[in-house]
Amino acid sequence: MRAISNSRQEISIFYTDSNHRVHDIIYSSATGNWAPGTISSMNYVTHPSSALSAMYNQCQLCANTTIMAYQDVNGFVQIANQSSAGWTLTQLNLGPIIGTGLALHPFFRLGYEDQINLFYQKSTLNTSLASWLPAGLNNGGTSPKNPISSTCVNKTLQVSAWKGDEQVYNVALPATPLAAASAYTNVSTGFDTWIQVLQLSGQGIEVSTWSGAINDVSNDSLCSITLPCSRTPPALDLRRKPSNNSLQWLEYYYHPSSMANSSINVKIYGSVAVTAIGSAFAVVGEPGNETIQSWQVNSDLLDWTTTGTVDIGDSWI
Repeated sequence: MRAISNSRQEISIFYTDSNHRVHDIIYSSATGNWAPGTISSMNYVTHPSSALSAMYNQCQLCANTTIMAYQDVNGFVQIANQSSAGWTLTQLNLGPIIGTGLALHPFFRLGYEDQINLFYQKSTLNTSLASWLPAGLNNGGTSPKNPISSTCVNKTLQVSAWKGDEQVYNVALPATPLAAASAYTNVSTGFDTWIQVLQLSGQGIEVSTWSGAINDVSNDSLCSITLPCSRTPPALDLRRKPSNNSLQWLEYYYHPSSMANSSINVKIYGSVAVTAIGSAFAVVGEPGNETIQSWQVNSDLLDWTTTGTVDIGDSWI
């Protein structure tokens, strides 16, 4: 099951039935009612071990309204995209482990549609990143001037496309749940952005945090000196922390104390989720006591504060 909401105060919940067919129900604040969505009519069938991930409108420049990811019966990751024309499906050849975690989030790009990041786990157990890049940031033959700058001209044709294996990270627990979220704030020097990526380890919930000021393109000298014409920022690389660089992973594979496991008081973590306001949630199983626990990221973007616990008895969600 996966739930998302948007600025129009709509909530969509995606789930699968006993035959593993994908359904959605949508809440509208305008009517105060829940109503079935349309994805079930597409007969998208998942692998029995499939995770689900979803995000709403990619950005104000985009035609799509909902993007959803799942793993099909053959093990391929499928991206379902809903626009005014209906649902369309794109198959990604990523070589994922069966039961891979899936985590979609938008990544802001000034003047373009947002980049879409998809975190998943390969059959080698490495967590990995695939990205959909808007046309102005992808490579190909001849192209017009960069839409941001009147003087910076790309020399290659730009075609929107998914790119697999953008980054390959460390080995993780098999079929670890994954969650990711991002947010940005417009400031005088560009855009302060953060990304939080959550996964499980033997020590509890593992968090990687990226932050940086991106896409300040007021100076065309960036074209020839700092970044290529596409203004692609440095890669989101979990394997290292760049020095003297405003685009960096502040911490990677970090275990906040509030999310840590204990050899004395063992916790069994299940599904994880994180939102664009820095709130995280997890199903936590302890002997005879399963709960949903929540945390809020602190202002340093690294430490997390426990914000609440809901007892759900002995049932897993």
